[in-house]
Amino acid sequence: MLRDTLRRGADRLRAEGIESAVLDAQLLAAFVLGADRVYVLTHPERGLSPEQERRFEGLVERRGRHEPVAYILGTCEFMSLGFAVSADVLIPRADTECLAEAAIAHIRGTGARRVLEIGTGSGCVAVSLAVSCPDVLVTAVDISPAALDVARRNADVHGVGKRITFVLGDIFRDSTCAALAATGRADILVSNPPYITAEEMAGLPASVGGFEPHMALAGGADGLDFYREITRRAPELTGEGAAVFYETGCRQGVSVCEILRKRGFTDVRILPDLTGRDRVVHATRG
Repeated sequence: MLRDTLRRGADRLRAEGIESAVLDAQLLAAFVLGADRVYVLTHPERGLSPEQERRFEGLVERRGRHEPVAYILGTCEFMSLGFAVSADVLIPRADTECLAEAAIAHIRGTGARRVLEIGTGSGCVAVSLAVSCPDVLVTAVDISPAALDVARRNADVHGVGKRITFVLGDIFRDSTCAALAATGRADILVSNPPYITAEEMAGLPASVGGFEPHMALAGGADGLDFYREITRRAPELTGEGAAVFYETGCRQGVSVCEILRKRGFTDVRILPDLTGRDRVVHATRG
């Protein structure tokens, strides 16, 4: 019975140190059954075929090695939308919804139309902005061809592919910045760049350090390399008065604000998340 299958799966995950063992077992079972978690919870007497049992056991084994559930299922929710994910992209986090929400509020309040996202990954922010703001045109940049493939797929699934231009490029290269500048200056620059410090990289949990792409995590010795470079490049990529929105680590807000002020940005401020921690920094290009 499903009840027994779930118990065995949760016990096995708990033995491997998985704190969300019960929830993960339910999600994996729902995936095997082609159902949702509510169905799993409300049909404890349901029987599984031998093939379904084998599939479930295989997925539990993967999760027991600390592979993230999102990679196992190949999907993750962000801003109430479903996004395809793979090991080529970071798994969208709830924290990043703060970044998307801040940008959406600005777009709706100002009528801004041209958005530039640096480091789009799965495309979760670019797609969410395009879905929520039907008049915007987004240029989304990433250094990874594989990540851009995932992002394009997500844009097409949500019907906004025609309003997002995906660009393969490296913000540290002059050629990339020249190509972006040639397409027109953005009204908003949005980025959730790599911001994990070198010391923090060495101590990441197994589910992160062992599976998620390091180039999307590592932000240099102090975690601020990308903020410095994107801010330096911003005047050639954005129009006068353009808004900048950065996601930051919970202890980086003040440092990122200082980087922006030194480059002449105004109205620089920290937008905290629901727990009061630093999460988004907003600034205006002077």
